[in-house]
Amino acid sequence: VRLHETTPVTGLERRGGAWRVRTAAGEVSARRVVLCTSAARPALLPALARATLPVHTHILVTQPLGARLRDAVRAPYAVYDDRMATGYFRPLAEGRLLWGGRVDALGPPPGLAERMRRDLAFVFPQLADVRIERVWSGAMGFARHRMPVVRPLEDDLWVAIGFGGHGLNTTTLAGELVATALVEGDERWRLLAPFALPWNGGPLGPLAAQGFYLAYRLRDAVASRRAARAAARQEGRTRAWAD
Repeated sequence: VRLHETTPVTGLERRGGAWRVRTAAGEVSARRVVLCTSAARPALLPALARATLPVHTHILVTQPLGARLRDAVRAPYAVYDDRMATGYFRPLAEGRLLWGGRVDALGPPPGLAERMRRDLAFVFPQLADVRIERVWSGAMGFARHRMPVVRPLEDDLWVAIGFGGHGLNTTTLAGELVATALVEGDERWRLLAPFALPWNGGPLGPLAAQGFYLAYRLRDAVASRRAARAAARQEGRTRAWAD
């Protein structure tokens, strides 16, 4: 197998009995093609452009924190919460902390580093003044049903897209389903057949998705405050009982 990384594909067309995959430097002829481009733009097929929505999430990495990191995070594990726009963190080598979260369908917002710092400080107020060494964003591919799309579009043309931020585990599964379908005629991919390529709303799709996530963010914030008040009341009752 020869891998050609950092080689953007600019076009795809059926020519005779093969697919022609165009790049800036030349063309490749392939009997079979599997598109795993997900949130990449421009989409190679109109059906993918109509059905996939790039949604951004963001990550920061702090300066080395030394003992401050050990005081704040006492276990060397990755941790995430159960909000819709999940927050997550994990200690890194050299004593840095990785913090990720937020969801933006309209692209990275202005002042991203400071927004992410505030999110970090909400959970770890003792780290509110740390220096942020790097902040970046990544685009995740979402379909309207928020499920992966793994299926043939036509003869010898497959897609495996729309993993919605869960690609680390489900892309491996999708790869096995597509490989065994092509090589062995395995039809387990049909378990995902109900999840096709519905229209994502066109130009209004990102606005609808942003409103959806803002509503869930508000719901999560309200639930968090209620939980904090309940915990404070319980702590007060416990102290009264102890006294």
